[in-house]
This record gives sequence, structure tokens and C-alpha cells, in this order.
Amino acid sequence: RQQAMSDHPSGRGQRWHRRVLEVESDLFARSAELRVARQAEADTARRLAALSGVALALGRAETFDALARVVNERGLVVLGAHGGVIGVCDGADRLRLVRTDGIAPVGVGPETVLPLDAPYPGCVAARTGERVVLPDRAATEAFSPQLARVAAVTGVQAWAAVPLESGSRRIGSLSVGWMHSPALAESDLELLHALAGQSALALERIRARADERAQHAVVEGMAEALQRSLLTEPVQPDHLE
Repeated sequence: RQQAMSDHPSGRGQRWHRRVLEVESDLFARSAELRVARQAEADTARRLAALSGVALALGRAETFDALARVVNERGLVVLGAHGGVIGVCDGADRLRLVRTDGIAPVGVGPETVLPLDAPYPGCVAARTGERVVLPDRAATEAFSPQLARVAAVTGVQAWAAVPLESGSRRIGSLSVGWMHSPALAESDLELLHALAGQSALALERIRARADERAQHAVVEGMAEALQRSLLTEPVQPDHLE
């Protein structure tokens, strides 16, 4: 009887209907996957274009402030971050903040110097060489009481910080903050590391040029002093007058 019911035209129709629904569902799922893949490709292309533009702009930066401005105004746009901080190691145990757009409390800004062991993401990244990722407000508040106070004042809820490195040396850190909890993918963190790598190269170049200018100024000063000494008439002894 069951075989007869399955052979009945109405039974065959139901099987075909289920099969059509299954095929349609499969096609819909594949279409959604294709849209996601295409969007990911478009996002990757956009990120690479932005990173290329940042690299060119960093190559023209002549000061630490100009370097940080490029990263903040051009590089972090891709991540949707609210602001960023460039920190430069100053000696063995200090981190000098170069720029703090939008994510620092009152009284903390450019040229602020923090102990390298201070409980902030940028200090930890510069000291340990490890990245720090705080994806939401709870992680930020749990990181340290000091960072929790910064979050309360600025509204920044999520952080990520990566070290700036030149060869085997850690020379600073790049920190970024969000006013919301971003859905950070590994590709976002890879982009942040790429920005940090480009920033480290620019930082070393700016430092080298600053040292060259300082040395040139010293040489010029010595040359001018020597010229003045040669042009000064020698003192005549009294008996020769």
C-alpha cells in the first residue's frame, strides 16, 4: 500500500516539490556565499589601495607629527577607528606620545611621556612586542583601572595596539581605538600590523634625517667658529707697537 501511495501522481508531485525547494535553497545559499566572497574581495582591494596610498604618504612625511597624521587621517579610516596614538620609545623605559587624536583624556596629548610599564595598550605593545586586542568595553575596563578611566572620559570602548619594530628593536607602538565594539577579523589586525611596519620604516627614516641635520649643524657651527678665529686680528704685544 505504501509503495502504491508513493507511485501515485500526487506522491510523485510532492517529491518533486520537495526537490525543487531543496535546489532553490541550495542555490540561495550558494548565491549568498558568492556575495560574501565578492564583498570580501572588494574589501581586500580597498584595503590594499588604502595601504598603498598610506605608504606613499608616509614616504613624504618629514616629521613625527606628519607621520602620525598620515596614519590617523588615512590609514585608520579603513578600520573605521575613531582615533589613534603613535608612541615612540624614548630611552629604555619611556614612551613619548606623538599624536593622540580623539582617544586621550584631557591633559594627555602630543609630547606626553609615559613609563614604558604603564598599564596602557600602547605601552604594553612597545614593551613586550606583543599585540594587545581589547574588543569591547568589558575587556577595556578589565585591562586596568587607568584604561577604564580613559574609556569613561573619552567613550572609547575597544582598543588594539601593535609594536613598531625595526629589525629586532622595538621602537614604539601604534594604538587605535573605537567608540563601538568592532567585529575585528584577522585581516583587520593584519592591516594594523602592515600600517605599523610602514610607520616604523618612516620613523627610522625621519630619525636618521634628524640626526644628519643635527650633525650638519654641529659641523657648520665649528666651521663658522674656525672662520671667525682666523679672521680675528692677532693681539700685538705692547713692545711691538
